[in-house]
Formats: sequence, C-alpha cells, structure tokens
Amino acid sequence: MHLTLGFMTMICIASCVNSEKKLIDSLRYFLLGGAFAALWGILHFLLHILDLEYPAFLFNNSIGVAALGYVSTLLDGTIPRVSSVATEPSYLVRSTIPMIVILYIFWNFRFHLTSRAATYFYLIFLVVVTILSTSTLGFFGLFMLYLIFLFTARPSFIAKVLSIFVLAFAFMLLYSEPFYIVLNELVFEKFTIGSGGDRLNTVLIGVENFLESPFLGVGPGMLTVHDLFVKMYSNFGLFGATFYFAFIFFTLYSSYKIIIKIKLKSRKLYIFYLSILLANITLLLLDVVSGMSYTYGIFWVLLGLLMSLKNLDEYKKIKIV
Repeated sequence: MHLTLGFMTMICIASCVNSEKKLIDSLRYFLLGGAFAALWGILHFLLHILDLEYPAFLFNNSIGVAALGYVSTLLDGTIPRVSSVATEPSYLVRSTIPMIVILYIFWNFRFHLTSRAATYFYLIFLVVVTILSTSTLGFFGLFMLYLIFLFTARPSFIAKVLSIFVLAFAFMLLYSEPFYIVLNELVFEKFTIGSGGDRLNTVLIGVENFLESPFLGVGPGMLTVHDLFVKMYSNFGLFGATFYFAFIFFTLYSSYKIIIKIKLKSRKLYIFYLSILLANITLLLLDVVSGMSYTYGIFWVLLGLLMSLKNLDEYKKIKIV
C-alpha cells in the first residue's frame, strides 16, 4: 500500500508540476509542511519543559506506542528532546535536513520563495529544531550540510566566521565534559546498548532473512532494518533491490549531468536542480545509516520534484544533448 501510494504520488508530481509557478508553489507547500512538523515538535518540547500535559486528545495522529514520542528525553529524563508527529526524533530530522539543504542553496544563491530574511529565519529555525532533537541522524545530516557549505559557499567573511564557529563547536563537543556525556549517550553507547544495539540487531536479522530468501526477499515491509542496503535486499530480494538502486542511480546521475550542462545557460534552473538534487542525495545518505524511508512522503515528493524539472518551459528552451 505504501509503495503504491508513494509511487503514484511521485508520478503525479513529476507529470503535473510542469511550470515554474507550480514548482515554486509545490516547494512552498513542501516547506510549510516542514514548518508544521517542526512547530509541533516545539510544542512537545515546551510542554515538557513547563511540565504541562500534552493535549493528546487534540493533537495526536496515532493510537500506538509511537504517539508517546513527545516525551522523548536523554540522560534519564534530564534533557528533553524535540520529536514530532507522534514519531521519534530520527524521523523528524529526515524532514528537516533535506529542507535545510534546499533553503541553504536558495539563500546562498540569493533566490528566495518569499524574502531573504524569511529564508534565513526559517533556515536557522530548522537547524535549531534539528539540534534540539539530539538525534544522531540529525547531527550526521548537519555534518553533510557543512560539507555542502564548504563546497558551495561564496568566499565571504560570513562563510569564514561560520566555519570557525562550527569547528569551535566541534572542539567543545570533544573536550567539554558536559557535551561529552551527551555525545557519549547519543553516539558511542548506541553501538552497544539502547537503540543502537536494537538497530544493529535488526541488520543481523535482515541478513539472515536475505540468505533464506535471496531472490524475492521476505516481502515489502515485513522486516524493519536500520540499514538501506540490508533492508532493501532482505525485504525485496535481489530483483527488487537491484531495480530500486538502478532507478535511484539513473535519476540522480542524469540530473547531475543536466546540472553540469545548464550551469552557464540558466541560473534559475541550475538553482532548482542543485537544491533538489542535493536534498535527494542527503535523504538517501540518511537512509543508508537508518533504512529506506519509503513509508514517509518526503522520499516520494523529493524524487517527484526532481523528475518534474524536465517539464519546465525553461528546461525545454535549452538544448541539452
């Protein structure tokens, strides 16, 4: 059901977003969705800090255990975590990180859906929410954003100051005891206990199931595996996983080739392609260490938006061989 709905959503976006106006409108609604999820997370966070009961009877979309995500904490309840939409923080950051990438590229190339100030404010807001989530996956995503920043930022004073700030912050994490205690629970202890141990166990179970049914797998969604490759091969088998990776590779690689050719021909189209392609790649890398997110709409929406760029009038005017 998830695969069918997601695939149809992707095809609808790829075919119906056929003008610059529709693309910009789609991006605006896409980013507004991220704002909604982030604000929902901030509501969880503030209510927990103020020791107020969360109004689950009004703001809850699940009757399952996942609905308890709004009380996520670290260090035995000492540090509250931002989680949202009745899911754990690692799923929230799968939405915030790709959106941060898109907003950063827009801001860096001075292209804005509303205003430069609004883009900058929303960018900072999503970064803060990602940090407050204390998700290891979120920190990994912010590190990828930093790498994107190093390769795309203009050599300005702001860029140099920001780089120094990030390096100083990383130094504090490594050598400051309070930060190290939190970092130890978020990263190092996860390899042996807690969610890290559970995630590793799902990978081992996935490998066992793949060896039992290597060609067709055990079936889509039958196993929860926190690793992209093991999840795909155990759930879909050699045939399904190979088709998936071939489709992803072809889509991303063809977009990369287009970016190289249009860089000097259309600045606006170049920004669209660069931002959405990097958002797709970032989400894919997050999936590599956590498992494929095909049950979440952002995976299908980002792919659909990337495929839709060939429908734009500005693309059709440019002769691309």
